[in-house]
Amino acid sequence: PRTTPRGPRMTIDTLALVTRDADLKPVLMKAMEHGKETIIFGAEPGFSVALRNSADYVIVLRDGQYVTE
Repeated sequence: PRTTPRGPRMTIDTLALVTRDADLKPVLMKAMEHGKETIIFGAEPGFSVALRNSADYVIVLRDGQYVTE
């Protein structure tokens, strides 16, 4: 952790989101701009293709099982 006048400061290395729609795509893009690893958890049916193509790692709940893409 980095130290600030108020004490240690933690940094975020990975952002993981659980969603199916693309409303949070800008959050993923901003995290990637800052060099963060991104993981998206989504469920079928209705999992946004835009989200699926935006994250470093994609985990999909399909037919009751998680599938890594």
